[in-house]
Amino acid sequence: MKKIRYMIYLMGLLAVFVSPFGKIEAIDKKHGEVAVEQRAVIKLSPILIYDKDELLEITIEDVGKYHGDICVCLTIAFRATQVAISQLWGSEIPKRGDFKIISGLPTPGSKDAFEFITRVITRKGGKDFKLQLLEGTDIKNMSRDNFTFAFIRKSTKVC
Repeated sequence: MKKIRYMIYLMGLLAVFVSPFGKIEAIDKKHGEVAVEQRAVIKLSPILIYDKDELLEITIEDVGKYHGDICVCLTIAFRATQVAISQLWGSEIPKRGDFKIISGLPTPGSKDAFEFITRVITRKGGKDFKLQLLEGTDIKNMSRDNFTFAFIRKSTKVC
């Protein structure tokens, strides 16, 4: 479990560098003002997942529309979900109901990504989602260790 959790943590950090925010440039404006412009460099592959018998293809843009924008935390949660699927399901396409997620990240972007992709928060009254913060952390006081997620494949109990 520690190996997969560590791997997902590393992939989350990688998502920051290989995300729609991969290239950020400062643009000079008049009177010495600086604006930051974000340009997409690499597109993330869509996530294939079954909702009952219907095969869904969920893109980062779909999740961004649900959340309101494509923020860093949403991107990290999306990428972490991709990595978890590849590790826990291999070449199989998972079902939404087969996920249990324990997150250390208390941000709306990460929660919305997990919800939109897996419905883990609204399904069964949220019993398959747990927010587990590190001691001394909250949404305003986070550390890099908050960017950890544990994914459990309920059908096999593998995480």
